[in-house]
Amino acid sequence: MAKLATALGWLIALLMVVYVLFVVLRANPSNPWAAYVESWAPRMNFGIGDLVAVVNPTIKALITYGIAAILWAIIGTIVSWLIRRIVVS
Repeated sequence: MAKLATALGWLIALLMVVYVLFVVLRANPSNPWAAYVESWAPRMNFGIGDLVAVVNPTIKALITYGIAAILWAIIGTIVSWLIRRIVVS
């Protein structure tokens, strides 16, 4: 169960990183992969999509979704650690 929590956290973090790459590289929005990632990324960003008031959408995506990716990786690792602590106790 702990490995699943870690994997899920890192998988969502990877989704955030892929979204940032699609924004930075200006992926074609009609591409199915880009559309899929674009539909899921805003749902998983902890509501911090409007954290910064930057005019440039590339920098805004880099900051907000980069922070969300880091948070997902940290949360997955912490939940995994907590599960291991509870099971051992």
